[in-house]
Amino acid sequence: MQRYAREAVAPKLLSDQVSIRTKTLALVGFVLLLSSFALYQIISSQQLQTYREIEERSARKDLFRVQQILISDLTDQAVTAWDWGLSTDTYEFAQDRNPEFIDTNVNAESLLGLGANFMIMLTEDGEMISQVGVDLRSERPVRASESLLANLRPNSPLIGERSSESHAYGLISDDGNVLLTGVSPILRSDDSGPSRGTLVVGRYLDRAKRQMLESRAQLSIDFTARGPDGFPEELAGLIATLEALTPAKGSPLRFPPRLLEYVDDNTIKGHLLFPDTDGVPVLLATATIPRTIYLAGLESLNSLRLAMAAGGGILMIAVFFLLNRIVLRRLLSLEREVSRIGTTKDLSVRVNEQGKDELSKLGQSVNWMLSEIETSNEKLERVHARAEGLLLNILPKAVADQLKSSPDSIAESYNEVTILFADIVGFTDMSAKMDATEVVGILNSLFSRFDDLATELGLEKIKTIGDAYMAAAGLPLRTRDNARVVADMALAMIDATETVCRENGYDLSLRVGINTGVVVAGVIGKTKFIYDLWGDAVNIASRMESTGEAGRIQTTQSTYDLLKDSYVLQERGVIEIKGRGSMMTYFLIGKRPD
Repeated sequence: MQRYAREAVAPKLLSDQVSIRTKTLALVGFVLLLSSFALYQIISSQQLQTYREIEERSARKDLFRVQQILISDLTDQAVTAWDWGLSTDTYEFAQDRNPEFIDTNVNAESLLGLGANFMIMLTEDGEMISQVGVDLRSERPVRASESLLANLRPNSPLIGERSSESHAYGLISDDGNVLLTGVSPILRSDDSGPSRGTLVVGRYLDRAKRQMLESRAQLSIDFTARGPDGFPEELAGLIATLEALTPAKGSPLRFPPRLLEYVDDNTIKGHLLFPDTDGVPVLLATATIPRTIYLAGLESLNSLRLAMAAGGGILMIAVFFLLNRIVLRRLLSLEREVSRIGTTKDLSVRVNEQGKDELSKLGQSVNWMLSEIETSNEKLERVHARAEGLLLNILPKAVADQLKSSPDSIAESYNEVTILFADIVGFTDMSAKMDATEVVGILNSLFSRFDDLATELGLEKIKTIGDAYMAAAGLPLRTRDNARVVADMALAMIDATETVCRENGYDLSLRVGINTGVVVAGVIGKTKFIYDLWGDAVNIASRMESTGEAGRIQTTQSTYDLLKDSYVLQERGVIEIKGRGSMMTYFLIGKRPD
């Protein structure tokens, strides 16, 4: 009797306690998480934006430094040209062209000391006075190429930029190489003239020079020179973007287009596009800039995230502690008292009702409920057990449970159900010679064994009509092996029938039909409930029994397809089925040995 009090009261209070704790913690956690997330997003957005702006300014300064270093080298070439061009000896050589001056002053050794590849002297009309060149790596003399000399014409931008009293510098493309060039007028040491021509000093941007520039910039820099056919194809998009950024006014060499490319969280690529003396892009400088500022920002945000998580955890613990002290501890005490009542099965015990708050009122309600349960529990248990037993003898448990929750008719479609019909052959003739008591006894003996087999194998007995027995598998609980279960049931029914007949001397046999298909199953009507099946698959299963042979199990093609891998079946052939026409059928012999 006391069992219902334990099930109805104690778990309910425990459920309430867990629900309060869970809901409260979930609500507090959600609010905290939402507010922390919003706050973090605002702070991280502002902070990352600040770091991004600082990083961009720093990266632009790095690019400016690369530009200044290159221009500084160009200026050095111009200063070297000015030092040599502003010389009385050079001035006199430009007039008398004494070869002794070249042998003594302007030779390969001099260029090696200057770190220059060429020193060329031209008249005001562009006539070649002299040229001296050297390969700085091999230290061998070289001569200027035709493309280099073509850039030194009198009307060229580089030569034209220098006045009769000043020097100039610029980049010259020489067959895929870039020459850092400085020019100066040839004057006397006291700046007196008139100018006797132009002195040109040039240095190729070779590997050694590039490494020197990288070292001074303290950055990794890739230099890509324009070749005879232009820049490499993979850089076409980048070059086009940089050309679009070329300023309309000012010196392009002093103000080359620049572009920052954010590669990933660790690297920025900074691009500078330098023109030659004709204003044509000739040199792409790409600096690899580490994103130290951005990474520092991410690190600070990670620290902020950890701090917010720690603060949120502490707040959650504090809220839980207060909630547990004020509410949950008392509720847990109430639950323990109710559980103790259920364990001891003593409904005369009452829970503590001290206080005047909601929990105290809950205790009073529990005590009232215990009193009510104590008076009605015994009667309820008797009525419930009797009703439950009767209902489960009539209907499957799943269907009975559904009917208890809803009084409406229950009907459900099943895509794969295996139906069994069995009929006792010879029973009608034998029963005509017996009294009713003996007939009922024989049927009860056989059908009781069938019921035990159905319970053991997990089939659902549907009904008996006279000496016919109907069962099915795959409903109301859907199963995948319903055909195998019915096959085992049919084989066991044949054996059980033979055993009963042998023990009692009856001349009877069992004829069984099986089919698998779609059915509708359920309970209809309002009185005298019965669980039944409807559908074409049921009719075909009945025809399999009625057209079968005594002592054998006849199946349809659909059942055969489900059993053929695990059971031995014999093809009977095509037979005529009333209402369906010709159908292929099989006899189930038994299980395969393997």
